[in-house]
Amino acid sequence: MMLNIQSEVLEINGIKLRNIIDYLTITYDISLTGLPALSIPCSWTVNGLPIGIQLVGNPHGEVALLQFAFFLQEALNFRHRWPE
Repeated sequence: MMLNIQSEVLEINGIKLRNIIDYLTITYDISLTGLPALSIPCSWTVNGLPIGIQLVGNPHGEVALLQFAFFLQEALNFRHRWPE
């Protein structure tokens, strides 16, 4: 079986994006703060598409943020999987 993997986000909620910058505009605010942040998979849509959650830590809180993300992954059984 061959997977058709899409490397870029082309639209959000049916609205076509002009380029990758349009997609990144929803994430740059946190990056500008300088706070540690990460994203992990947390669920899937009814169509099997992945949903992620972005976690943001306190200043210099990288270790606590990574530990919390690992806790969530283990406690709630978050795992990445390819869309069907």
